Amino acid sequence: MISDFGLVGNGAVLAKVRSDGAMTEAYFPSVGFFRHLLQSQFGAFVRERQQPLWFSGSDFEVEQRYLHDTNVLQTAFLRPELRGVLLDFVHPELPGAVRLLEVHNTGASPVTLDLFHAEASSVSDHVGEFGYNVAYYNRLGEHVVRYRGHPWNNAVESQIVWLVSGVPTPDAYQCGVSYQENGEGIDAFLDAQDGRLEENRYAFGDPSGTTSGLLWTRQLEPGETTSVAVLFVAGNSLFDAEDALNASAAATRTSFSERRSASGGSGSKRAAVPYPPWTRSGWRSSTSARCSC
Repeated sequence: MISDFGLVGNGAVLAKVRSDGAMTEAYFPSVGFFRHLLQSQFGAFVRERQQPLWFSGSDFEVEQRYLHDTNVLQTAFLRPELRGVLLDFVHPELPGAVRLLEVHNTGASPVTLDLFHAEASSVSDHVGEFGYNVAYYNRLGEHVVRYRGHPWNNAVESQIVWLVSGVPTPDAYQCGVSYQENGEGIDAFLDAQDGRLEENRYAFGDPSGTTSGLLWTRQLEPGETTSVAVLFVAGNSLFDAEDALNASAAATRTSFSERRSASGGSGSKRAAVPYPPWTRSGWRSSTSARCSC
């Protein structure tokens, strides 16, 4: 390995993924400016053992590589009785990153997992004018809306909107304040570790920032797999971001549908993540080599 991280991007969005699978930087509307994402990680709560596991941590052995001749980054996680494969990529024509996780039960017994994703973002426009990072859950659109704005003064408007969405629709969500250890606004990274989320709809942090979490509950028989995805989409307005999110979500759902059709059902005993359709049609990127900077 040349470096301890990989890059995925399309010229408008650039994301950095560490070798342990944690995404720690994401930029829009251009490469290197502005940085909005601070941390993005997947985890699983194993109900039978009442045990939280973070995929990006010491709980798993991790290997990372690019899929051949693409800018799709694959991170594999392995531990006894459980395997995960994470794909990180950016749609070539949309301002968003996709994190697609497949989890495979390699053990001899059924397992119930609360799969969760937690992220911390600090939307970077308006820095110096005010420091409120706002996160709220849009129940109609079923996604988290993030922006830097004033929590009660609508005259102070954001210039960049950052959306976080799950595919399929998550079973629970949380908007929290970074480092808050209890209450409705508990930090999503702390909240997720008991396999539950408080479903607080609105949070703002000054200066601590905000976090959000999404959670899916799945029961896997021995040899079965399940897949979930998290989409990060940006726009210069809420309408632009929502249009891009709808297009990205539609492409991701198509991949899931093709995957289920190929396997004959919602569960599968084949460990094959549904690859983004544009990689199958031959999309290639000259940025697929690891960055040595």
